[in-house]
Amino acid sequence: MVLPSDQGDGPRVRAVYSKTGRFVGFQDPDQGGRFISRAEATERLRYNTSIGRIVDSFDHAVGVANIALPGRGVDVAFQVRLAEYRPLGVSPAQFTPQANQELIERTFFITKEGRIVTSETSYGLGNKYNANKYGGRWRAQASRALGLPEGERLPTTDLRRAVAGKEFIVKTIR
Repeated sequence: MVLPSDQGDGPRVRAVYSKTGRFVGFQDPDQGGRFISRAEATERLRYNTSIGRIVDSFDHAVGVANIALPGRGVDVAFQVRLAEYRPLGVSPAQFTPQANQELIERTFFITKEGRIVTSETSYGLGNKYNANKYGGRWRAQASRALGLPEGERLPTTDLRRAVAGKEFIVKTIR
């Protein structure tokens, strides 16, 4: 029997793998093993400093790729339109979005308490990626994600150390 780690009274999560070792999804062990979304699972994952890895509630290692957007993408239906989210397969500097496309930078931060916090930066419909133009916005979002008080500044190197992973997503509105 595997006992859960001492993470407090919060909701738990279990990363599920097939017999071949392929990632299947996340389950809520407190609700009969029902599968939950990546976004819901991300809030329940923790960073274990002794092994230097992200872990589930049972101290099993979870890779950053398991909380990222799946390669096949996701379709979200709205009342009037359909939005298609796909991972960006090239460098964001090489990508030129069309008028109905939006580039989103999704960053996973690890807080002092070991929680995983997700922050998303949108570059706007039809706007090209420019890291120099949006650096201040990234710093502000990183500071908020790490729970820094308003007005407190950390060096960029310290903010980058808290990054567990980053991905670029293309949102296409149809």
